[in-house]
Amino acid sequence: MRAVFFQALFFSVSVVCSAAEPVCPWLSSATAQGILNGAVTTIFTPSTKREEDGVCEFESKRGAMIDSLRIEVITIADIPKEFAAFLAHCSRNAPHLRGIGNDAVVCASQATRAEVVSRVREHALLVRASSNSKTTGSQRLQEQARTAAEQTAGNLF
Repeated sequence: MRAVFFQALFFSVSVVCSAAEPVCPWLSSATAQGILNGAVTTIFTPSTKREEDGVCEFESKRGAMIDSLRIEVITIADIPKEFAAFLAHCSRNAPHLRGIGNDAVVCASQATRAEVVSRVREHALLVRASSNSKTTGSQRLQEQARTAAEQTAGNLF
């Protein structure tokens, strides 16, 4: 009887522990909640190439409105060449941002999406804030992407 009890207890604890939300190594769910102004679900996908690389995705749903943050961290070996490839996706006149790693720029800003590209040492950092609502506004999305990039860059140092 005791053995059955302990097996049941172990199984219950295992299920509870395995149901824990994924953890993003660069931005906490609580910080993402603050940036997106609501409860978030988190998905972390580690890279298959390097354990320090990966993608964090945060999503906040309020009724039909969905706001999201996507953070991608990639280790680059040849910084001038490889980081230039990331910057090539941005316009030539992309505004530079200060205090967010090295070479940070606002890559794209539209009614439903804003992107920041930056570098911290040998890590390229891509942050995208998006919303399915056109009323969110590019300025708000740009601020969300910039805030998430600042936090992520700080945690990469």
